[in-house]
Amino acid sequence: VQSEAYAWNGRRLDAQEFEAAGAYVDACFDRIHAAKDELDCAVADLFPNPGPWHRQFEEAFLLKQGLPATMSSAHDFAAYVWEGDDWPVIDGLGDLVARAADGIRAELSTAARKIDWSRRGVSVETDRGTIEARQAIVTVSMGVLQSGLIRFDPALPDWAQAAIDGLPMGSMNKIVVGFRRNVFGDLEHSLWMASTADKQAVECVIRPGGEDIEIGRASCRERV
Repeated sequence: VQSEAYAWNGRRLDAQEFEAAGAYVDACFDRIHAAKDELDCAVADLFPNPGPWHRQFEEAFLLKQGLPATMSSAHDFAAYVWEGDDWPVIDGLGDLVARAADGIRAELSTAARKIDWSRRGVSVETDRGTIEARQAIVTVSMGVLQSGLIRFDPALPDWAQAAIDGLPMGSMNKIVVGFRRNVFGDLEHSLWMASTADKQAVECVIRPGGEDIEIGRASCRERV
């Protein structure tokens, strides 16, 4: 049973097409990593003469990065450290976080509005009062930082604000469907990517960990 498959507008590529497409996609990713010693550029600029399977590469890249190759830094992608496969957490990532935080006090529904770091230590103004601490770790998304929902006093340094403004949010929607019985037959843990002429890339992970579930992901080619 083939563990990975490409499809184009509803038609599954045959074995020869799949081998050619896979080899081309792998070569494109190798080209990005080779560019780490060159001047930085958009990933798309590394391929002035794209091959016939370039759409498959663009979709694979979009599904990894959440942004199209035209908007992604080659250096940024090449710097990512890949360590094995990405395995979903069967019980859900929330359960993993809850177990890791066991015994740690956490307040939910407590939005932070302002972080004052003008003196020794920090104070964080929230909807439920002010918290004083030696340090604060800010882990909100780039979208929240770009929105200005959290004010900093004093303002963040120019270099930090420039980095925040220059890092766009990726677009990725994910849905998990669970089945009460095996509807996949003898299909093992598989990855399917369905290329279309639409504005999004779609990928399905079938039976991860041998469980009767399917994980669908979709990324938009255009930033919205």
